[in-house]
Amino acid sequence: MVTIEIGVFWDITATQKVDSIDWGSLQPGENKTVTIYVKNTGGGPITGSFNTADWVPVLAANYISLKWDFGLTPLEPGRVRETHFTIMVSKDIRDVTTFYFTIIVTGTQYIS
Repeated sequence: MVTIEIGVFWDITATQKVDSIDWGSLQPGENKTVTIYVKNTGGGPITGSFNTADWVPVLAANYISLKWDFGLTPLEPGRVRETHFTIMVSKDIRDVTTFYFTIIVTGTQYIS
């Protein structure tokens, strides 16, 4: 059985684990991109995906979205891939002055 494990780091050497992202001060209509490094720490090739959860306040999810550019190419065991998360704030946002949410990064076994 192949183990599926994935790590998210601030550095290409995969030594500084990402525990949180400080998006700073964002204005309506603004986008901001951060660079992270995703490492396949498991035993087989994987594809990557993410979800968001636990939005505070809940209505922030109506105005703020997140995307990444991990791509579709499988990530081999032990390899690290530079990836970018981009947060996008709707120009129509209102009633949200601070927010936070959880990003869940998942590796899925790649089957060719």
